[in-house]
Amino acid sequence: MKGPAVWIDWLPRAKAYGCCQYVRGAARLSGLTLALFAGGCIDSAPKPLPHDGNKTSNRSSETEIDSLRAQIAANPQSNTTRLRLGEILRSEAPDEAISLLEEIPASAPERTAALQQLAIIHLLANRYESARTALREFVAREPDNFGGQLSLAEAEFNLGKPDAALPHALAAARLAPDRPQTFI
Repeated sequence: MKGPAVWIDWLPRAKAYGCCQYVRGAARLSGLTLALFAGGCIDSAPKPLPHDGNKTSNRSSETEIDSLRAQIAANPQSNTTRLRLGEILRSEAPDEAISLLEEIPASAPERTAALQQLAIIHLLANRYESARTALREFVAREPDNFGGQLSLAEAEFNLGKPDAALPHALAAARLAPDRPQTFI
C-alpha cells in the first residue's frame, strides 16, 4: 500500500445508519475506507456455562470441571480434555484456560481449536498482541476461515496497524461478501 494510513472518525456516520454498536473503528488507506466491526470475531462472545439460576446447574458445571481436571491429572497427554476444559473456563478463569490451551502441542490435531479459543480469550480481554499471535497461527492453518481473518484484522487494527489489518479484512470480505461485518 502506498501512503500512510489516516485515521478517521467513523462513529458519527455509523450512528446515522443505526449501527454504532458494531463499529470498532475505521481508517482510510490510499483512498479506501476500511471499517472493522465488533461481532466479527471468531465465536465473538463467550459461551456461558449452562445456568438456569438454580444451584443444580452450578453443581453440574462444577462437577464437569472437577471431572475434567481429574481426567487431565490421570492422563496429562489428553489434548481433547484440555481443550474442553479450556473452553469451559475461558470466561470464568481465563488465565487457567490460557495455560491449558497453550500446553496443546503445535503438532496435535486439537491445536487449531485451541488457537481459536486462545484468540477469543485474548480479544475479549483486549489483549490484542496475544490475540494476534494466536490468530496468525490460526489463519495460517485455516486461511479460508472468515472469523479468523476478520478477527486478525481487528487485532491488527486495534494495535494501530491498519496496513496490516487491510489484507485480512479484504480476505474476510472475499470469503463472506454478504456479511455486514465485511462492508468496506
